[in-house]
Amino acid sequence: MTRAVQIAELGDQNVFTVDGDNSRIGIGTTNPQALLQVGTGVSVYGNSGIVSATTYYGSGAELTGITGGATLSAASGSQRVVVTSLTSGSMTAAGTDADFAWNSTTNTLSATNISVSGTLTYEDVTNVDSVGLVTARSGLRVVGGGLTVTGVSSFFSNVLVGGSAGAVGSKVNIFNGSDADNILGITGADESSEYAAIGVNGGNAIITGGGAGSNSAGIVFRTASSGTEAEVARLDSSGRLLLGTTTEGAALADNLTVADSSDCGITIRSGTSNYGSIYFSDATSGADEYRGQIEYNHNTDILKFYAGASNKLTINSSLGKTVDITGNLNVSGVATATEYHGDGSNLTGISVGLSTEAFTSSGIVTAVRLSTAQDHKITATGITTITSSGSGTEGESHTIRIVNSGIATVGFSTYFLFPSGAAPSLPTADGAISLISFTVHDSVGAGCTQLLAGASVNFS
Repeated sequence: MTRAVQIAELGDQNVFTVDGDNSRIGIGTTNPQALLQVGTGVSVYGNSGIVSATTYYGSGAELTGITGGATLSAASGSQRVVVTSLTSGSMTAAGTDADFAWNSTTNTLSATNISVSGTLTYEDVTNVDSVGLVTARSGLRVVGGGLTVTGVSSFFSNVLVGGSAGAVGSKVNIFNGSDADNILGITGADESSEYAAIGVNGGNAIITGGGAGSNSAGIVFRTASSGTEAEVARLDSSGRLLLGTTTEGAALADNLTVADSSDCGITIRSGTSNYGSIYFSDATSGADEYRGQIEYNHNTDILKFYAGASNKLTINSSLGKTVDITGNLNVSGVATATEYHGDGSNLTGISVGLSTEAFTSSGIVTAVRLSTAQDHKITATGITTITSSGSGTEGESHTIRIVNSGIATVGFSTYFLFPSGAAPSLPTADGAISLISFTVHDSVGAGCTQLLAGASVNFS
């Protein structure tokens, strides 16, 4: 410190200090820690001043005019940023050793390889070739070239391919530039013959199933229940709609087949004041559009059946007669009703007045059929017994006409009750005519138990 003391004698050591042992000078400090240490700072006065040094230490918080980060610039051509393992010497091949370069002519930044451990955000990238996970937060637009993804791609916004705007509410939009039946295709194992396609043509949505080759296939609709998929509908290659089955119905009515292992049906639901109808048509205009028709009016609760484009049968729930038939009713079988009204002049097979049955009896028991006729003619020969069969109607009157053909002896079963208590003795001579009249008093089962009878005999 001898030389320091000698120099310090030139002035106050609290203002100017020279440390000869450590080759340091201090201004405003008695213990300089650098080659030159100014105690509280350096001020450069005037319009401008320059402070130059190879190294600056300490806080630069109060400095102004300093641009953060690194700036690459070049008057023309490329300026390179080189990362090298050299610790001494000089780099001799900057063109080949540089991996990161800025081209001021084309305004492009290029790199041989980039590895990013965090998130990489980029715009206007020509091609993306990813073997990992690609996340596109603002959408993905492919206008040319192609997008090749071998891993999993997640899109948090819309996906637009080839267009500028998608359908209302759509998240994925494919723009073809013109109408086409097939725009989006999904292929099976045989790409040439197995595919499904979606397109738009003339404002119509086009869905195609099957293939362009020899395959004939349709469109199958499935639903899942408890993790199990099952077919619920099919539109086959012939244009037939099958609901609940894979087998069409009868050949004359197989365009729509509805099947269920339980109850099955079709419901037509319309407004409470409107019609529900089924039309049978053989043309596209005029009355031929509704040659046949089933129509239900919910407002009046009337069901109508049309044939030949006109109403033929009406079922009206509010009338006393619930069925109105326009025209003639032809029944080839049996028509049964509790009452018949109207003109019956054209009816056939109806007996007017008493109905008659006739028998020929010779030495046998002959039964008059109470439920068949009211007048019974018996031609008798030999010994004959008359009885009854069928269930007669109580109060109904009957007659038996007995004509003797030869000598005849006629008797009666116990069903017949005569006033005297015994059957009358009828004439036996050939040609004799006898009349027995009776009224059904009690009818039980197949035979009558009480037939109140009276006799008029020997009209000969």
